[in-house]
Amino acid sequence: MIGPARFFLGCLGVVATCAFMFIDSRATTFSFVPISEILFVNSSVGWICGDEGLLRTENGGHTWSKQEITRSGIGASRIRSDKVDLMSFLDARNGWVVSSSRMLKTLDGGLSWSEVRVPIESLDPAAEGTVTYRKVTSVTRDVVWVLALKELKGRFGSGPRYVLRTIDGGKRWEVLWRLDSDEPDVYFNLNSVDQHRGWLLGSKSVLVTYDGGRSWEKIAKVESGSLTDFSVVNGNECWAVGPHGTILHVRADGTSDTQNLGEQDHFQRVVFVDSIHGWIAGLGQRPNGMYESVLLATSDGGASWNVQYRDRPSWLNIFFVDANLGWLLVSEESLDKNKNGFKILQTQNGGKDWIVIFQRDSGTPWVPISKHQ
Repeated sequence: MIGPARFFLGCLGVVATCAFMFIDSRATTFSFVPISEILFVNSSVGWICGDEGLLRTENGGHTWSKQEITRSGIGASRIRSDKVDLMSFLDARNGWVVSSSRMLKTLDGGLSWSEVRVPIESLDPAAEGTVTYRKVTSVTRDVVWVLALKELKGRFGSGPRYVLRTIDGGKRWEVLWRLDSDEPDVYFNLNSVDQHRGWLLGSKSVLVTYDGGRSWEKIAKVESGSLTDFSVVNGNECWAVGPHGTILHVRADGTSDTQNLGEQDHFQRVVFVDSIHGWIAGLGQRPNGMYESVLLATSDGGASWNVQYRDRPSWLNIFFVDANLGWLLVSEESLDKNKNGFKILQTQNGGKDWIVIFQRDSGTPWVPISKHQ
């Protein structure tokens, strides 16, 4: 059973300031989040990214160095903004990021980057708007799936959406699926299992494909509220979360179970490493009406959930490489981008104990990674 806290995500902290952004790639209420994503490819090598840029660790998160996103080749230059919105790393060398609405890939762990152009204009010349990327997920060094939006001018989050795939490392792209802007469900998250299987998360439903994205089957939906995140397990099942305490467990055969942990509960992140071990992050309300960030965990496939961590209202993100080793990112939310502190905690026993392994105070400069390191 859940502990005494109830969970709610909406108005921030002790002030009644609502800054809810359109639920999309990051699904956050926070106006400025210095570091929003965390990813590890093994027990030592990992990355964090967000409004502060892209940073890499080689010692399990105890120290971090900033990686400059610089395009290589003719006319090479540094990307104008430090902000990195998305990342997907296959291993310690091969990865993809989105920065300044541009997609880039690295073959050397982030020391150098090459820009990858997705020619949606030629693939779908009838559609107008500016291309933005909502999700990049790499299956192999060459096979990469992308969820993109051709955003209409002056209409944030509107326009046709595309699922695209490359099988040659970005040289050629194929539009697998196009969704018109008048579709009531908003699809914003993608998880590819291999070249043929993929899962797509919408604000109201979960879709799956078995034929490389040419056809999609809606295998689960929610009647109220909106989904915010999902985690695919072994390509055969997924867990999705959202407001109103929604936890949706979906299997590839189309069967699903829904839990509702309370009308005022809201969850923003979910991670499962196998069929029974999972974690959910959200923002909760104490009995006295104050708000706090909360991390929940299950070790019995969602039959019960226990509170593992509490903190003041912050942006939380989680990553586990197995049922024991994981990291918790606690990023200071603020309306002022000069207040950009965050901390990273690590567990080696599935979240029973968390220790702070890295903490950065607001305004502390980053040390860039040298190409000679």
